[in-house]
Amino acid sequence: MGPAAIPALTDVLKVKHEQSRFVAEALGNMGPEANAAVPQLQELLDDKDGLVRQAAAEALGKIGVVAQTAIPQLTKLLHDEDLHIRVAAADALGKMGPEAKTAVAPLTELLNVKYHRVRAADAPAKTDPEAKANVSNDSVRAAAAIALGNIGPEAKAALLPSPNCSTIPTKSA
Repeated sequence: MGPAAIPALTDVLKVKHEQSRFVAEALGNMGPEANAAVPQLQELLDDKDGLVRQAAAEALGKIGVVAQTAIPQLTKLLHDEDLHIRVAAADALGKMGPEAKTAVAPLTELLNVKYHRVRAADAPAKTDPEAKANVSNDSVRAAAAIALGNIGPEAKAALLPSPNCSTIPTKSA
């Protein structure tokens, strides 16, 4: 499937169905050439199905900076309850580089949020959904840090310690 399929795939997204996430993935794999599909992919960011939202965010990231109109919606997804969607949104914002400078503050918040660390083997996922949600939150922090690095100088101030900070980061043994 190549760029000639983009109009047909974009039309498929206009009618939401269970295959939307696979169509989003296919469009994302075409990279910036799939820029005509950005409006339909943006609509999928609001889908009730988390897998569809995740696929749309990933596709927009692969399309890159030409999908910058999605930055506000991707920024909103940084607060999604699903950590996979938060990671996909942070990754997509990072792939948009300096154009995503409006996402610096929300990305920085992800670095500072204190998550409970729960080993996957110990998470009582069936009885405690919160414990399940807290598994692997480090991946959200890592995605946010990488995104901030990719945004570049606009994110530098957010990553540097405050001049009023009384603690000096040290390496722990």
